Amino acid sequence: MLRWKDQRPAPPAPAPAPPPAPAPAAPPAPVPVPVPAPAPAPVPAPAPAPVPAPAPGEAPLWP
Repeated sequence: MLRWKDQRPAPPAPAPAPPPAPAPAAPPAPVPVPVPAPAPAPVPAPAPAPVPAPAPGEAPLWP
């Protein structure tokens, strides 16, 4: 005589395998990166101011 645990109904059939995922779409074409315009030429620095002459009786600040 079968024991109680042997009298369980048969397990249900395994679920069918899910359909394979669709192949990924082709990647979009790369967006062209705009080339930045060349930087304008640097503005030349203004000419240095003339060195002031030392006041009478004062030592020059530089040789």
